[in-house]
Amino acid sequence: MALILACFSAISSATVGHVKVFVQQSVAGASTVETFNTSATNINDAVCVQIAAAATTLPASATLTAPGWTFTQISSFTTWPATAVASVFCGISPNTASVTFTATFTGGSGFTAISILGDEFSGNETIGGTSTFEATNSATAASGSPTVSVTPISNNDGLWAACQDSVSAILAGFTKGADDTQGDWTEWKILSGQAGTPQTVSFTGGPGYIIQTIAIRALPIRASLAMKGNVKLKGNAKIK
Repeated sequence: MALILACFSAISSATVGHVKVFVQQSVAGASTVETFNTSATNINDAVCVQIAAAATTLPASATLTAPGWTFTQISSFTTWPATAVASVFCGISPNTASVTFTATFTGGSGFTAISILGDEFSGNETIGGTSTFEATNSATAASGSPTVSVTPISNNDGLWAACQDSVSAILAGFTKGADDTQGDWTEWKILSGQAGTPQTVSFTGGPGYIIQTIAIRALPIRASLAMKGNVKLKGNAKIK
């Protein structure tokens, strides 16, 4: 009598979900540093924040920091020539404590405004960095409605986008997120499948814009199935 054990495993994914607007503020006559206080709703949630500045001389770089948090600059420094700059920083919430977040711009002068827009998501891959925020793209233009394309690597990603513009509407199928009351918005959408399929992200607005988008990977879930059975062997074997 022999015991046969077979194990099968399959990988699926959780569902990314929008938790809340994380930050939405615009400060006129700003300096090179701006802060905000908030907290994550859950540990291991994905948080994406776009920080943008308008200045007569544009800064060369920026950072986003907070005690206990680690942010990765996912969308690089994008410039709307001679007018504004923006970049997206994403991180995984380490706790649910309220802390002070600091956006710092290096270089530049004559700052007229700083805009900070962010949203929090759950059901995401919790590693962080490009393992979680797996695809990104940015675009600028002096006219037309803000539009950009991003290609998710995995199925069931969450799409998030932030736009510095005079936004008046979001794209059909998306949901509005943060709004700094100065015409700068975010929007989001949860995909079903669609790995490797380019996704168009757009807002209604103008006359010029910076738009940045991120694909947020859903948390992979491995399921295992074990099967047991007995096999009865009959017969004679003659060995010489």
